[in-house]
Amino acid sequence: MALNFLIQAATPQLKQLFSEQDILLPVPMPMYRMRRSGLHHSADLCQKIAGITGAQFDWQILRRKGVHQRQSSLHGKARQRNLHRAFQLSPDATSRMDTYSSKGKIWVVDDILTTGATLRHACQVAKQLKRPIFAFSFARTWHK
Repeated sequence: MALNFLIQAATPQLKQLFSEQDILLPVPMPMYRMRRSGLHHSADLCQKIAGITGAQFDWQILRRKGVHQRQSSLHGKARQRNLHRAFQLSPDATSRMDTYSSKGKIWVVDDILTTGATLRHACQVAKQLKRPIFAFSFARTWHK
């Protein structure tokens, strides 16, 4: 699998970037897509990074709400508008966060960065957790 090769190649950099006190939150995908495909690329990426670095991984804190058009079918400003209010914290987000070290950073993780709209909106919601928020993506598309 290509992801395993890339993760292995990036292991030294990942170990420098993430600490055992950090919390990885995957950008949530719509449940209907996850049920249909059986895949959650951002969560899989978080799980692999956590396995290498010892960082914590919690896929339940950030949630998707509503139904939105696929970002890959949109361009530029339409991507920004599409995800306005698309994310929320889970009702138990605060109590879940209390189980983690307060010294770590929160990393909102997406598999592919195109315009940054998805990460931007997810990070805005994650700011409610009152901890330092950082964004991470493993791949970047060429975007004009």
